[in-house]
Amino acid sequence: MKKQKQTTTVKSFSFRKKLAIGLASGILIIAFLLGIAIFLQQKTNIDIALDGEKISSDLFDKIMQQQVSDVVFEFNKMGLSTAGPEYWTTEVEGKTPADSLAESTLQRLMSLKAMYDMAEDTGTSMENGINGIEKRLQTENQSRKDKRAQGQPVFGLSEFGFDTYLEYELDWMEKQYCSNPQNPGMEIIQQDREKYYTENYETRFKQNDGISLSYLFINTNEMEAEQAQKLKQQVQELENKIGAEVLLKDEIEQYPDLLEYFQHLDLEPAEVSAYVRSIGDVLDYAFDLEPGQNTSVIEENGVLYLIQCTNRTYNNYLTLDEVSDSINKTLREEKYYQMVQENASKIQFSGDKQKVLDYVTYKMTQK
Repeated sequence: MKKQKQTTTVKSFSFRKKLAIGLASGILIIAFLLGIAIFLQQKTNIDIALDGEKISSDLFDKIMQQQVSDVVFEFNKMGLSTAGPEYWTTEVEGKTPADSLAESTLQRLMSLKAMYDMAEDTGTSMENGINGIEKRLQTENQSRKDKRAQGQPVFGLSEFGFDTYLEYELDWMEKQYCSNPQNPGMEIIQQDREKYYTENYETRFKQNDGISLSYLFINTNEMEAEQAQKLKQQVQELENKIGAEVLLKDEIEQYPDLLEYFQHLDLEPAEVSAYVRSIGDVLDYAFDLEPGQNTSVIEENGVLYLIQCTNRTYNNYLTLDEVSDSINKTLREEKYYQMVQENASKIQFSGDKQKVLDYVTYKMTQK
């Protein structure tokens, strides 16, 4: 009997030992799987906040994608090819493309946060601020869809993507902010306007020269050869007659066949740009001439030209009064973006930047 008991005890101990080992192994496996799950969770989700406002992974991803082309361009200039399998983790001049992408994404998010905060602080409330972009996009698209269904006009795009909507919304917020001189930084004094006008006098406020010109423009491409040659001979005769004392607009009366191809224009400086599209080639030749000068007969691509300048107005500048509103708009926009960057630099970042870099690297290398 004693021998039988001993055998049972040994068997019972062996079973308990196996059970304990099995439980321990199971716990290890579960712990291992939980570890993998936590690791993947960290890799596939971002955990950051700006001034206490948590930034969603979806928003981070969309803003990150907007920065990719600039980063690739930057590193291409430094000789790094995107063909390599380790592109995003290859170091060039002390930085990898992933480093640069993480940094530029965070900077852009801080700028956006600053813009939405400025809008909120000045009465242009955007529901949920930076994290509400996607919802507002969906609402806007649904509104446009409903209008189309009801036969109402829809201006601009019929439907926005994320990038186009964000640009649209930021532009609208900027205009709202800059249009109110009571908003911080938006008061422009006369001294500011005068300084800007003086600094940009030659580059921004100089107008085109005014010009008076007479010209013949004859497209011979669809004419019979005989007719084209006849007209060309008459134009050549005219060229030999005109000069400083003999005007094309006077002599043309003697050539009735050419009258339908003739034009005389007196263009004020502000009017010149309106004609560039229609007669840009004629104006190019005309502005090479001084008053009283004319071109020879020019033949290009089946078109005959004869051009005479009869008057020029030089060195015309818009006055400060004429451009005051334009200067105000420019200075306010410059100040707005200066304030955005100043405010963005003060935003408190909460999170682990190494984990942000790991997240960016994982996202860019798992495609």
